[in-house]
Amino acid sequence: MNLGTKKHLSVKEIAKIIFNIMKHKKTNIVFTKKLRGEPDKLIASSNLAYKILNWKPKIKIEESIKNMILWEKFKLKNNAKFIN
Repeated sequence: MNLGTKKHLSVKEIAKIIFNIMKHKKTNIVFTKKLRGEPDKLIASSNLAYKILNWKPKIKIEESIKNMILWEKFKLKNNAKFIN
């Protein structure tokens, strides 16, 4: 199932959120041509998850990214071996 909020965020917007959380002041983003067959945008909806599981997102993208960063830091610190 896709989990999302039906809101489009660009890669640049996601990167800005990550840089703000990580407190990076100066980071260069290099843009290249998109790959052949790559869509202009992807938007996920959690309608199916709601219909089947009665599930709704409870946190915003910023908190979700922060949790992801904390999880990755935890794995690095503890030399954790998890199946992705």
